[in-house]
Amino acid sequence: MIDIKKHINRQFSKACDTYESDAFIQKKMAEHLMSMLCSKSYFKILEIGSGTGYLTSLIVNKLDYKSLCINDLSLNMLEHCKNRFDNKVQNYLLGDAETLKLKDCYSLIISNACFQWFSSFKNSLENFKNALDKDGEILFSTFIDGNFKELKSTLGVSIDYLDLSAIESVLKSLNLDYTIQTKSVKTHYKTVREMLKSFKNTGVSGLSNATWTKSKLISFEKQYKDLYSDDSGVYLSWELCFVRAKLKNQHP
Repeated sequence: MIDIKKHINRQFSKACDTYESDAFIQKKMAEHLMSMLCSKSYFKILEIGSGTGYLTSLIVNKLDYKSLCINDLSLNMLEHCKNRFDNKVQNYLLGDAETLKLKDCYSLIISNACFQWFSSFKNSLENFKNALDKDGEILFSTFIDGNFKELKSTLGVSIDYLDLSAIESVLKSLNLDYTIQTKSVKTHYKTVREMLKSFKNTGVSGLSNATWTKSKLISFEKQYKDLYSDDSGVYLSWELCFVRAKLKNQHP
């Protein structure tokens, strides 16, 4: 069994230079998150799982803030962001978002395409809730059950995605006011190998200990193409979820 957090760190660190060229779904998710914000002005902002800083760039260019702190598990990613944003980001927080000891209170905690990696969604969200100021909000996107269903069918390997009802159950148990939006997206690729290369470039690969021999790869390519292709090429399904949450005495 792989150590998932070490694996995530290793894979995303390797993808630091190629991530944004292939992360078109994640970019669209970040842009949609920004459209859900209640305000354009925040005192302290914390971004969880900054990666190469695409969402960070939207925050820097579109929001007014006193202090911006960004977190990531990967040192490579944070170093990339330091070079990219200079003094526009006030604090860099290296570490596993699930075990962060947050001492400050934030008016906005925001995260794009990161929460699906958490081993305990409820504990993590509760930690973030406790770090909000009284008027603060949490905004996040994640992938949910049904994401990459074609890969699960052909490979039998998948992240244990939460379903929508589980996410709502946690939000209710934490006494948060919230709004949820979902979106289903289908992406097309010319070939199966192009799809696999896209995974590698965005750090989403190798979630099992399986060894890819040449014959296994050829067999997988044929099976996937036979099952999941149309006139536009081979396709892959994405299930996206967007959440905006506030403390109960505030309007969502």
